Amino acid sequence: MRFHLIPLSFLVSVLIFGLIFGSCSHNNPKNKHFFRALWIKNLDPKSETGNLPISFLAPMIYEDLLFMGDGSGYIHAYNIENGKELWNAKEKNEITTPPAMFKDMVIYGTAEGRFIARNHVTGEIVYAVDLGDSIETAAIFDDKERAYVQLRSHKIYSLDANTGKILWNYNRTVSLKTTIHSSSIPVYFKNRVFVGLADGNVIALSADDGGLIWERNISVGSKFIDVDMTPTFHDGLIYIASLSGVLTVLNPDTGVILRKFDYKISRPPLFVNDNMIIGTDNGNILKLDKHGNIIETKNFKVPILSLLSWQNNILATTQGSNFYLLNPNSLEIVDEFSLGHRYSLIFGNPAISKDKLAVFSSRNRLYVFSPL
Repeated sequence: MRFHLIPLSFLVSVLIFGLIFGSCSHNNPKNKHFFRALWIKNLDPKSETGNLPISFLAPMIYEDLLFMGDGSGYIHAYNIENGKELWNAKEKNEITTPPAMFKDMVIYGTAEGRFIARNHVTGEIVYAVDLGDSIETAAIFDDKERAYVQLRSHKIYSLDANTGKILWNYNRTVSLKTTIHSSSIPVYFKNRVFVGLADGNVIALSADDGGLIWERNISVGSKFIDVDMTPTFHDGLIYIASLSGVLTVLNPDTGVILRKFDYKISRPPLFVNDNMIIGTDNGNILKLDKHGNIIETKNFKVPILSLLSWQNNILATTQGSNFYLLNPNSLEIVDEFSLGHRYSLIFGNPAISKDKLAVFSSRNRLYVFSPL
């Protein structure tokens, strides 16, 4: 997503709900061993007085390295153990996507539409391709070494991941003005590319030529009908939701709607064994059985932004300054961490490895954690 400068007065009004209702504490001191901060970097760019530079970016972990782009146009490579910067490179415009790893290259996009690949060890550029508009999603790759991204102009591009050669693009005209201009990350499955669009549709494209196979509208209403969620596959079915709709299950072969759950969510569900964990826009984390019945519930009073598995627990970020580690069986809090600033939260997805967790706050602070 794009980096934005947001007036302080506007940010106060947007987050006031979270400040009032998201301040409850869930202390559990004896178990606070997971969120041990190894190091922290301040990547705050220069900004105009009276504005807070708010970031939606996210880091990426690869082996013993961590890669992070920032709003000033720098891509950084760090030693994940000690935070030592190994190299950095400056682009002409801000970096707008989380980095992605392909072979020995770190690949990312910029606000001017440059699709860039650098050697992950040296930082030397391998190729750069101009796609014409801001690249909004991290690149994903298929088994035929093709890369896929979505642009701010709602175009989907397929490129040769080795060379950057453009293979095809799918152009979608979205005339709606009331969108939040976010983007769904394309997903590759059985030689098809599945992606959500700002006009309320989920589409399936041929991975070979970008031809439209099917489209399905899953939104209701006429405003903010964006499908920004990344399609999630479970047991061969697609789970996805729009901003104005509910969690919907689709047949990937035909796009037929198989089921709708009566929950508004903005991030993909998490599947643990036979259960589905979802975080709702009204602050609930729900554990559902395979029939959709609620087994456990936990409320945080502010919207849930992401759910991931880490250290045999559930990592949950919220639209508040705290994030949490939850027991996957009971949903009880195992550990929590406060970002320490009332305007700090985690918009981008956390990056995880077996024993490391990296998050990038909306206030442009990069944190790396490791359990004790």
